[in-house]
Amino acid sequence: MLSSSNQCAIVVSSFDGFADIWEPFFTLLFRYWPDCPYHIYLISNFKRFDHPRVTTLPIGEDGKWANNLFAALERISATHIIYMQEDFFLTKPVDSLVVQRIVEHAIKNNIAAMHLFPGSSPDLPYHEPGLGMMSSQMDYRVSLQAVLWDVRKLKALMRKGESGWDMEIQGTERTRQSGEIFLSVKEAIIDYVEGTTKGKWNIAALWHCWKESVRCDLKAHGVNYDRFFRAQHDRFRKSVKRLIGLS
Repeated sequence: MLSSSNQCAIVVSSFDGFADIWEPFFTLLFRYWPDCPYHIYLISNFKRFDHPRVTTLPIGEDGKWANNLFAALERISATHIIYMQEDFFLTKPVDSLVVQRIVEHAIKNNIAAMHLFPGSSPDLPYHEPGLGMMSSQMDYRVSLQAVLWDVRKLKALMRKGESGWDMEIQGTERTRQSGEIFLSVKEAIIDYVEGTTKGKWNIAALWHCWKESVRCDLKAHGVNYDRFFRAQHDRFRKSVKRLIGLS
């Protein structure tokens, strides 16, 4: 059998409109995962990212999310991929041995998807420490966060013409009766802050990049102040509720 590093690859979903984000993304990826054993592919339209450890996959004119990923997967021989997006800015070191054990377990046990960044905690127990099962009733069993996918099972869930949002909602519905196994780590093994929301920089990501001395181009996308102020308002509201509860 091939080693898991040959069977698995990292696929970074992107397009030319976010080309300015590639440099900070890969700077932080290689800083926090310097010994990453997997081949790394970047989906683009026409532009290329010049780095010896990255293979750019230019797919031509931008289509829907699913169309782009289908086109990219046709050019990748790996049986499994770790799906990422170009604005997942790593915040903590990644342990390659832990990731490789996860990959090997998924391959050996025919797992459809393994969430490596738990958006929500798995709701069923699983026999391996640190892992849980996602029941068929859970939302976002299909997620565009960092997820290890069996490529064949991923393709079976995808539908041409769907957006990423469609895939998370409709794709999750398609898993309900599939009988496939969806697992999640209980604590993130690839930890990151999301760089953008609706095409604008998130302030938390900019703060992280500033601390890491990673340059970001604010001209291309602007800053998502609305999300920041909503988060601050929510924290304030929760704090007031706790104080009232204690009084």
